[in-house]
Amino acid sequence: SIEEGDCNDSKSFDVLGAYPGNVPASPTSIVIPQAPGSLPSGISNPWINVFDDEHSVNLQENDPPNGVFQNTLEGHSSISYFNGNPISGTYNISTNKVFLIIDRSAQFEGYKDTLDGQFIQSLPQQPGKSTILFVSRHTGRQLIIYKPF
Repeated sequence: SIEEGDCNDSKSFDVLGAYPGNVPASPTSIVIPQAPGSLPSGISNPWINVFDDEHSVNLQENDPPNGVFQNTLEGHSSISYFNGNPISGTYNISTNKVFLIIDRSAQFEGYKDTLDGQFIQSLPQQPGKSTILFVSRHTGRQLIIYKPF
């Protein structure tokens, strides 16, 4: 869409290209974050990718008063690239900020994926659950995970 002066124009277009094999499934459109009605009391849980229920990110509080988690793992039931990758990070529920590093550097063409996140309103795909929206500093793609219970 282009807007300039009195001119407005928009055209539909397709983006062609292969989906990268070393990036977790993400939304097909950009999700604009909306603040949740309430924030969770803690973060410890296996969190599931909204767009690939076989992909999980296990966040376990190692130092709850300081909002630190480490020595936890990423998992996937059918894609080995996403299995056993170490996760570390920090969170602050009161400021609604989550910082995550998934270290995939031991994998072929792997890298450390650094993600900035926040709790958001649950998506229609997973209503009524705690949900976190991350944006990768490496790829710019979104990762949306939810707490299944």
